Amino acid sequence: RRVHGGSSRILMWCFVCCLASLAVLHAIAKFVWVIIKTQENLNGIRESGITEYKGSSRILGATNDLRKNMFRMNDFRCEVLGKDKVVVLTPAIFSSLVVMYTTDPAIVKHMLRDKFDHWTKIDTPFFTILKRWIGLGIFSTPHGPHSEDQGKLWLFSRKTSSLIFTRHIFTELMHTTFVGNAKKLIQELDKNSPGQAVDMQHKFFGFTMDSIMKIFFGRDTETLRGTHDKYAHAFDEAHRSFLKFFFTNLAVINFTIFLPFPLGSITPKFNQMIAWILLKSTPTGRQFLDAVNTLQVETLKIVDSKLTDPQLANQTDLLANFMNSEDEEGQSLAQPKYRTMLRDAALNFVIAGRDTTACLLSWMFYVLATNKDVQDKLIKEIDEVLHGEEPTYEVLMKDLPYLHGVIYETLRLYPPVPFDSKIAAVDDVLPGNIKVKAGTALAFFAYGMGRDAERFVCSLACFVLSECILDQQIPGPIEGETRTLDSFQSTKSIRVPCFSGWATDMFGDEYGDF
Repeated sequence: RRVHGGSSRILMWCFVCCLASLAVLHAIAKFVWVIIKTQENLNGIRESGITEYKGSSRILGATNDLRKNMFRMNDFRCEVLGKDKVVVLTPAIFSSLVVMYTTDPAIVKHMLRDKFDHWTKIDTPFFTILKRWIGLGIFSTPHGPHSEDQGKLWLFSRKTSSLIFTRHIFTELMHTTFVGNAKKLIQELDKNSPGQAVDMQHKFFGFTMDSIMKIFFGRDTETLRGTHDKYAHAFDEAHRSFLKFFFTNLAVINFTIFLPFPLGSITPKFNQMIAWILLKSTPTGRQFLDAVNTLQVETLKIVDSKLTDPQLANQTDLLANFMNSEDEEGQSLAQPKYRTMLRDAALNFVIAGRDTTACLLSWMFYVLATNKDVQDKLIKEIDEVLHGEEPTYEVLMKDLPYLHGVIYETLRLYPPVPFDSKIAAVDDVLPGNIKVKAGTALAFFAYGMGRDAERFVCSLACFVLSECILDQQIPGPIEGETRTLDSFQSTKSIRVPCFSGWATDMFGDEYGDF
């Protein structure tokens, strides 16, 4: 018996040692594979002669620099690019992701229009964690024939979303909501004494949240007036903690791809289980998960209340319009089986319209406050056109060109989405004969594009409408092409992504202008 017991323990130890050895070999194999593939990709890019930003660490590459500059990211990216139109960042030695920054209009056009299906959203750590927040909506779902479902879910989300943005939504629901909440904002500002400092960004975030909740869900909230709203608070907390978690844990996130199976994936990629462990084991991660849980619960309450509402067909908010649409088989989306999809669509609506509008308004009033001549001209136009009356939809869109110019110039200098990236689904060759492998991340830097001295005659960070936009020969996206902008109405001709320069009837264009 003693001999048999000893043999069992020996066999058990041998088995454990074999498993440990296999795990170590698996981790080493993934590490070697990543180094070989990453260097192969980098060498192909280097052959194109583009600048490489090596970062401050041989081991971490540019990763540590990204963490250090978390709160000045736009300026840091401008410094990385310098006078170059495209730069590749040296990754950490344990990172499988090669990242490129670009402000080259030809490359951005290639990615967003010409080869749109080649550049998509793949399960990088960023998108894996983002999906825990907004689910599988239009902003997180892969598109194109190279995705698992050949892009069917993305196309369905895009088609359905485009159908619900009707003229009635703009001229009635949105107009009434924005004007009503603008009156509330004025009342709140009137409560302050002359010369008293006011946090306008906080006010605008309340203004847009109340507007979005009414337009998207038909809910009345009063965050602008200081009333606590669980949904609004959770949304802000999710946004803050998501970015803080991601950048402060970037090195650890990259390293986890080498964990052996079953802790990690068989191939070197980030997976859901690792994401959950990292989120649960860090304070910012737990804050993020708590906020996301609140958002999903509250969003499902809104969806469920509409699913059981006999008056759903008569409701005019965007979620109701979405639910009153039909799937590809002609069946209504207002069914319990679409409950999760409706929740994800609702969360994507909010992330698309709330923060972007609030950030634009905040920067616009900042530049008005620091450019008295522009402020005076804008007030003069508004007074001469409106004569103290409320603006109609038609007047806003057609009769206030200087206001359009102020908005577009603010977008040029302070785009609400200053940086966005996609991943190559297949090997590709970018303009300039830059060869990239599948899995390469390409990020277009709208903040830098708007400050490109070669494309805008004015200095990089000035707010000068008459010299920058009106009656100037502006370089076009094709070499040698120029455009004369005779009015602010034609500002979209300047090929900057936030001006919808390459969009093909994207459903948010008219909403963004309005």
